[in-house]
Formats: sequence, C-alpha cells, structure tokens
Amino acid sequence: MREIKYQAWLHDEKKMVNVAAINLFDRFIQYYDTTNCKDDAEIFELLREPPNADCPFERCELMQYTGLKDRNGKLIYEGDLCQKDNVLYEVRWVENCAKFGVKVIKSDSVLIRGCTFPIQQYLKDGSLECVLEVIGNIYENLEMLEVEK
Repeated sequence: MREIKYQAWLHDEKKMVNVAAINLFDRFIQYYDTTNCKDDAEIFELLREPPNADCPFERCELMQYTGLKDRNGKLIYEGDLCQKDNVLYEVRWVENCAKFGVKVIKSDSVLIRGCTFPIQQYLKDGSLECVLEVIGNIYENLEMLEVEK
C-alpha cells in the first residue's frame, strides 16, 4: 500500500513543514513547529503531543509524497526539483494522466524543454527508487527555475 504523506510550503513564514494532519472540513493543516526546540530531546518530547501549529489552506501549498525515493534515498514530493545528467526537472501531478510526472525545466536540448514525462520511466528496474536526485524545490530554490534564453 502506498504511503500517504504531505509537506507544505508556508507562504508567510517562507518555510517547508511536514504535515501532521489535514482538516478538510475547516480547511487547514496541522504541523509541529520545532523552532523553539533547543535539541533533539526537546523535538522528541514535542512529537509525543498533538501538533502545536496550524495554517489555513489559503496560506500554504500542499505537496504530496509520490511514493518514490531518489537515488540517495530521499523522499520525492511534488514540487521537488530533481536532476540527472545536467537536466533539471520539476516533479508535478499530471492531471490528464492522473499520475506524477517530471517536467523538463533546463536542458541542453531545446527539443525537450517544457516537456513532461512519466516519472515511472526514471525508476530503477523493479524498485520504487528513481535515478533522479532531489536538489531542491520550487519554493525554496526559485533561482533554479530561471531558464536561460
């Protein structure tokens, strides 16, 4: 069974958080704010309690876990920026195919820039591990999205 996880970009705070709960009725997420934790022991204690922070949907962007890991074992979320062989990709949900894909953001080949490919074609044989490497995301690494003309 596929693991369902989300992370969220908080617009006002300009930071990424792991989502602990989603309230669809009242339209907000809950997460653990570890900003004031001094060490791992304090974080551990905090995680034993219910989430201590929330954010309405209007002030955040939810990004779903794809169920895949990159070549270094890092979880891949929509909105992540990945690379392979000097090609930069953005992980996104492809609505008309109902699956995750990768859009080519930067490439030496003009022919494939802007094209979106199924993420499955980047999987290692018989596994849920990609040959891609996560190097950032579209919120924290805007400079990577600038395309040379």
